[in-house]
Amino acid sequence: MLLISIKNDILLFILLKKKANRKEVKHMNKDDIRVIKTAKSIHQAFFSLLEEKDYQEITIQDILDGAQINRTTFYKHYANKDALAKQLVEEFKQT
Repeated sequence: MLLISIKNDILLFILLKKKANRKEVKHMNKDDIRVIKTAKSIHQAFFSLLEEKDYQEITIQDILDGAQINRTTFYKHYANKDALAKQLVEEFKQT
């Protein structure tokens, strides 16, 4: 848990330098179990990658491979890698 906390602090610093807005998808039901499971899979893949690589080295393709999703699905949830990181930091700050 400490590793995640440190990684999130680093991500917050990076994100303060960049403005990454989360892509809002109006037709996506955020209470749909498929949406929830996909988001969880993306988050888990991203955190696993953070344990292996620096943030800048992580590509969207790395996340796709880890989450076992396609590119279109990722972009239905997030505008880019920075938007994903920003949302995770925001969720972390709320806990």
